[in-house]
Amino acid sequence: MRTGVSRRILALTAAGAASMLLAPAACLFPSYTFDLSSSSASGSGGTGGAASATSTSTTHTSTATGTGTGTGGSPMMEDCLNGIDDNGDGKVDCEDPQCMADYECVDPPPTGWGTPGYVALYDGDSSLMPPDCFPDMPTKGYTGNAALKPQPPMCSACGCAPATGQDCQLTTDLDPFKVGIQAMQVSNAGCLMSATQLSTLTVPDPPWGGACYHSEALAGGQLCNGAPCNTSVSSSLPSVTGGTCLPTGGVASKPTPTWARSALACHGTRQGKGCKNQQVCQPKPKSPFKGHVCVEQPGDVACPTGSAFSNKSVYYAGFDDTRDCSGCNCGPAGGGSCEITLSLYSDPAVGVCTTLVTSFKAGQCKALSGNLGIYGWTDQITKAPSGGTCAPVAPATPIGQVTAKGPTTFCCQ
Repeated sequence: MRTGVSRRILALTAAGAASMLLAPAACLFPSYTFDLSSSSASGSGGTGGAASATSTSTTHTSTATGTGTGTGGSPMMEDCLNGIDDNGDGKVDCEDPQCMADYECVDPPPTGWGTPGYVALYDGDSSLMPPDCFPDMPTKGYTGNAALKPQPPMCSACGCAPATGQDCQLTTDLDPFKVGIQAMQVSNAGCLMSATQLSTLTVPDPPWGGACYHSEALAGGQLCNGAPCNTSVSSSLPSVTGGTCLPTGGVASKPTPTWARSALACHGTRQGKGCKNQQVCQPKPKSPFKGHVCVEQPGDVACPTGSAFSNKSVYYAGFDDTRDCSGCNCGPAGGGSCEITLSLYSDPAVGVCTTLVTSFKAGQCKALSGNLGIYGWTDQITKAPSGGTCAPVAPATPIGQVTAKGPTTFCCQ
């Protein structure tokens, strides 16, 4: 306490003592006034740079001085892609310490690789959901796939439809020692009885087609070994010949091709500064994106020679599918049955088949009455061939392939 203050207190004390003799008993304490010295202190606060704050009371005054870059003392954040020194530290974008961890300087896009500029590339398992684009590169610019996984087609078993176009003819020769096809025999015994005399009748080479045919002449009223010569007639069974079968089966079942990898590319429009040699400031994409920006170009092309963008990836928009099966083929037709009705005539004039002796089904035996003469005969297909079959020649085999199409090349740092 200064000397002046001490003197003042003494004077007041003396005056108070005098007044105590005159004042009432309740007023025992005097009023005191203190004169305190000033003090200075430093602190931080303010908005947007150096600032001072002064507080004053009747007994104390303090002055505080501080430095700040944001409202209420919060530091200003640097926008790393706007080319401006936002926090006033004299460093722009990529050269600012606030940007160095998440941004980097990159070369300009090589010639021909400038559309759409820099992109962030995601490459992931196709079974996973691709990520969303992030704020620095908010626009989805490309989606594609890689690592095509085609499966060969499965071919259904080959088969053959029933034969068509077959013919019904007499082709079995009952007398191999005689020229031509001897398909009929006339016996001097009844059906199912042992004959002592057989006379053969020749039929035309296929196709017969029903024409009146004369080859042999068997006179009527004759005896052969004591029995009527023309007692019964029989023939060989008709044969089913020719024809084809349409192949069936061999149909390709093609599982849908799948991709092992899927791709997403995001891009933005902003390019920061703070770099040298025409480089620009760009974000370092975070996982699951690749760690550095890329450039892209349609087609499957080489990355630009001598460029920092040298890590190549190719993705595709779709695929062409030429998978199929080789088809089926059928062998020759065989089997089946048909019916021919044979008619015998007693007209001796060549080419005349008017006076009917009998009609019977080929392959059967028919009794003849009256021992009539036999001079001409005709055939008629009374039941068309049916039941013919073919066998597949070989199984169908897978052919063709699935090929990726619509490539786009990405080259990354």
